Amino acid sequence: MGGFPVLAATLAAAPLAGGVQALGVHYFSKHGTHWSCWAVWLRDDVPGALDAGPGQPVAPPADNAALAAVLDLYNLTAR
Repeated sequence: MGGFPVLAATLAAAPLAGGVQALGVHYFSKHGTHWSCWAVWLRDDVPGALDAGPGQPVAPPADNAALAAVLDLYNLTAR
């Protein structure tokens, strides 16, 4: 194991100010700073950490410029 998994495990174990632990880390993708990424640690001992909202539907590429850009960049398709 190397790279980001090691860094993520180290950060997940490190206490923040006040002794609390982080719920995740925000970083930029290796593909460029225009890609914003998150690593989230699901801590079952933190109230609400595992809660999820209803989310939002994802519009098809014809109506979703961001999705269309990702599909084009990586030569992918969506159904």
